Amino acid sequence: GYEFKQVGDGTAFDMLVKETNPDNVKFEADIFWIADGGADPAALISKYPNRFELMHVKDARKGTEVGHGGAGDNVVAGQGQLDMPAIINAGKKAGMKYYFIEDESSVSEQQIPQTIAYLKQFLSE
Repeated sequence: GYEFKQVGDGTAFDMLVKETNPDNVKFEADIFWIADGGADPAALISKYPNRFELMHVKDARKGTEVGHGGAGDNVVAGQGQLDMPAIINAGKKAGMKYYFIEDESSVSEQQIPQTIAYLKQFLSE
């Protein structure tokens, strides 16, 4: 999460966005790790419209502390502490093109179908 720590007038990620050509460089938002790094995924995606084209969708177990998340903290999207409606809607407004479910938990086979069902309400429109 070092890329979201304050450096001068912004963060290292702000510098990365500013110093790269938007015609050539797009980003992938792994919302779990953005949140674990201390940033708000919806706000970050909204701040940089058309720079994020891919989203790794995964939620964090309620109570996961910033900077201490890990694979065991992955839960079904919508059942954790991330504001999934705000994040998904920010992505849709900002030009997100692809959504990837990433579940690194030991029960991913059970959780992924539930995440798919949850996301259909946002992404089937």
